[in-house]
Parts: sequence; C-alpha cells; structure tokens
Amino acid sequence: MADSRMIPIGPGFDMQAMISQVVQMYQAKGFTVSVMAFGGGVSIDFRKDDEGIKKYVGLALGIKANITVSNGTMMVDFTDAEWTGKIVGMAVGWFLCLIPFIIALVGCFKQSELPKTIANDIQMVVSGGAAPAAGMPAGQPYAAPQQPYQPPVQPSAPAAQAFCSKCGAGLNEGVRFCPACGTQAG
Repeated sequence: MADSRMIPIGPGFDMQAMISQVVQMYQAKGFTVSVMAFGGGVSIDFRKDDEGIKKYVGLALGIKANITVSNGTMMVDFTDAEWTGKIVGMAVGWFLCLIPFIIALVGCFKQSELPKTIANDIQMVVSGGAAPAAGMPAGQPYAAPQQPYQPPVQPSAPAAQAFCSKCGAGLNEGVRFCPACGTQAG
C-alpha cells in the first residue's frame, strides 16, 4: 500500500535539519528510526514493536518514507508498510478466536494511519510548526516539550498537640486524663 504527499518548501530549506527533527520526534515516540541516503534523496525507516509477540498479532508498526526534493517541492513516498503481522493475526483470529482478530484490526487501523501521521509531522516540521522551545533558532534539532514546573506538594502541618500541665506528656485529642500521670486534661 503506497501513499504519497507533496510538500512545498522554501528556498532556504534545510533537509538535514528537517530529517534530524523528524528522527528525534519519532524516537521520542518509541520508534526505531534509521536514515539512508539514496540517489537524490533520503529513505527514513520507521519501526515500532517489530519484535516478539506484538509483531505476530499485528501490533507492530513499520513503514519507509522515501523523500526527494525537486523544484521547490518535497515528495514523500511511503513504501514497505508492515502488514504481515496483521494478516497473520487476522487469519489466526478468524479460525481460532476473536481476540487476535480484534487485536490485528487495531494494528491495521494504526498502520493505515501511520503514513498520514508521518506526512503531517514532516509537513509541520517543514513549515516551522515543530520548532523547539520558544526562543531557539530555526534549524535546531527537535526537542520534546518540557512539562511545566510543578512545585512539590508540601505535607500539611500536624495538628497542634496538647500537653499535660503537670508532667508535660503529649495528650491525644479528646482525652480527659493524662495517660502518664492521670491529671485531668483541660
């Protein structure tokens, strides 16, 4: 299943900076990302959960984005999508039980959305919408947004404790007599 997206680029477009931002963005999302140059472009391979049981029940995600630039336009072609595990999961689920079938359907939906998500993220980076924290110059690698500072929760102050007027022992709330010396509290 191939999918494509054409993205207009400006005259000062920096392919290396864009690739760096996209790679860091997807690594932060838990993907294994590899980049390989070819002829006049770059191929970025995105993989997630492609080992173990997740692969065979259809939850693995994978696709290649082949990127070329020509005449002020970047072409992103998606190839080599990961469908094998989904087919296996659906076949097993169809004949044995519905759970693998349903899991494979979820994997199919996520896999079918992956090219659109990656293309949207690439377009956002190209248009400058994925710029790092405010004040950083353009062309810097993507940095995941920092969570706002949350001050630590202060423990509430303990309730004021009463003391015996005769011996000074601590008195629990509601006691009528000192447990140490028997003097009437109050």
